[in-house]
Amino acid sequence: PTDYLAGVSAARTAVRLMRDAANNGRLNVDQREVPWLDSMDSALDTLPSDEDGFIARQIDEADPEKWIPAEYGF
Repeated sequence: PTDYLAGVSAARTAVRLMRDAANNGRLNVDQREVPWLDSMDSALDTLPSDEDGFIARQIDEADPEKWIPAEYGF
């Protein structure tokens, strides 16, 4: 896999491990923090399927007054 896909996979694994550990009592997670695990899962589900899509989305969302894409090869 690409570095991007490896990163997404690592993030999914981290959330799953935290959720499993919390459910099994191996990780103490305050109940008010549990929704953050759901939020992280949801955010991961919205990521583009490839790095090019991710970069394109970030470029669209970035403030053009704060960075110059050409300076970064975009």
